[in-house]
Amino acid sequence: QTTLGPGRQLVIPDTIAYLRTQGLPIPADGSDQGGTLLVTFSGLSSDTAAFASARTTTPSGPGRAGLSYAGVRVDDVNVQDGVQTASSWLYGLRERSADRTNLALVNASTASAITLAVTLFNGTGTGSYVLSPNISLGPGQWTQINQVLSQAGFTTGYARIDLLSGSGPYFAYAAFADNVTNDGSFVPPGTGIPLTEVLCLPVLVETSVYQSELVLTNSSSAPLTATLTYTESLSPTLGSGGSVPLSLAAGEQQIIPAAINFLRQKGISIGPIGAASYAGSLSVRFQTGGTLSSGFAGARTSSPAQGGGEYGVFYPAFGVAESATAEAWVFALQQTSSTRANLAVTNVGDVGGNITFHLEVYDGNTGQLAGTSAVTTLGPLAWLQLDEVLGGFGVSNGFVRVVQTAGTDHFLAYGVVNDGATPTSGGTNDGSFLAFCNR
Repeated sequence: QTTLGPGRQLVIPDTIAYLRTQGLPIPADGSDQGGTLLVTFSGLSSDTAAFASARTTTPSGPGRAGLSYAGVRVDDVNVQDGVQTASSWLYGLRERSADRTNLALVNASTASAITLAVTLFNGTGTGSYVLSPNISLGPGQWTQINQVLSQAGFTTGYARIDLLSGSGPYFAYAAFADNVTNDGSFVPPGTGIPLTEVLCLPVLVETSVYQSELVLTNSSSAPLTATLTYTESLSPTLGSGGSVPLSLAAGEQQIIPAAINFLRQKGISIGPIGAASYAGSLSVRFQTGGTLSSGFAGARTSSPAQGGGEYGVFYPAFGVAESATAEAWVFALQQTSSTRANLAVTNVGDVGGNITFHLEVYDGNTGQLAGTSAVTTLGPLAWLQLDEVLGGFGVSNGFVRVVQTAGTDHFLAYGVVNDGATPTSGGTNDGSFLAFCNR
């Protein structure tokens, strides 16, 4: 057991070693160890007042590379990105010379076994492949299928997971891994087919260091049109953005490198390549026959590594139903000698008006409010990133509450924990995406 005072945030650098000190019989013989962790909170002021997440890293180049993922509630079933008892989907999978995809499955039940089926779909929309044998997991058991697409001979694709036996729930996720740096990007699951609503991708980036790829998936049996609306926020004087339609065949998935330049070549008003740094949000509207339809959108933003390969971070687009209004919390932020945290906010633009907000920065070591930021206003689909957000408040371990004070549009907030105290301090600058929590 561990005791946390009000507002406290505990960061445990080596979780397995810590669990051994708490008396768990985990071998310490140098063998590989991995498994699930059930975290039970008691004495809370409300059932939404707790948060748990993990960041898994590996030595790489001049620092470390890794990914972050939040714990999911086992009593909150069949929600987007959560535990499931029905089908779930994983998008953007790839098996190429540059990177590979691992797929992981977890039995979230502590009482009974389950059996799962994994079906892989070719990103060309031309075929599917069922993994054999089906996967059986005991209570709390975790398993990972390495280079999952290679079993089907697909270079890109997506996966459907079905619960065949047992009551569950279960959890599924994927991780893209760079074949040179071994950097991973966490891919959360979707429930069923994606939400039927306009989606907002928080940001696409094009700078001298970072580039974003765009993932678009049509997992339905009918062709559809994805209308992409980009809004430039970093260099708006060079081009404010615009819209372009893109056709997706039934079952097709497109992984588009250098996404901002792709949009530029499609006629969207963005400044010349190399003239400035560009970043902005992307609204994605999927339609079939003029009617709003379902589809998936996500992005992977990466930077080149000195010795080859890339370091990157993946994040999905969010629908209005998943977005925040009034407030959002971003946890697990750090500003230390080896890590730094950025925080970003995007106006989803569902109503078409401005939003006004400020940040409340909390010190996880003391549980106290460390300070409040200046008030900021964002127009529809505008994006803003605050670099090293904890640094100005003297906080090394903290979390942030984003407070909306005016406007009726929804918003997205997220954090990125980067390797290296500063961009030039000698780390890898690899990022780990921290999604917001609505509380």
